[in-house]
Amino acid sequence: MQSVFIASEAADVNEERKRQVVQKSTSAVPRLELRHASKSFDRVRALADGDLTLWPGEVHALLGENGAGKSTLVKILAGVHQPDGGELLVNSETRRLRRRPRRAMRDSR
Repeated sequence: MQSVFIASEAADVNEERKRQVVQKSTSAVPRLELRHASKSFDRVRALADGDLTLWPGEVHALLGENGAGKSTLVKILAGVHQPDGGELLVNSETRRLRRRPRRAMRDSR
């Protein structure tokens, strides 16, 4: 029983070391932020008040029901769609995604 406890302690120490490495590699500012993004197609509101913050060292999953705006949010980040409202920050600097319409259409297929 003692060896199981020691192995468990070793696993806890390794997990703590991993956390420390990730914390040291992260910065004080998010790598990417999308704030209050909105997008409409004609009368259809595809995304309303969408927020996303990505910090270095984190892993994210984007989940939601059909029609929740997941694809629209990702396409805004990829530059395929321009948002109707909101702001995008990269390393805390406001950015406007410029795109080439032909390339964006080709890449979205």
